[in-house]
Amino acid sequence: MTKSYSNDLRQRGIEYLDEESGYIEASQPFKISVSAMGMWNRKMA
Repeated sequence: MTKSYSNDLRQRGIEYLDEESGYIEASQPFKISVSAMGMWNRKMA
């Protein structure tokens, strides 16, 4: 079963992504996969 992330974590991740240069750098502090960060970004856009 996959992990369910809170909306707060998703929002903080997207905000951090806006400050960083890419998915890899933005996903590391939150200990999430690069693909999860990409999916969040596509859904929030």
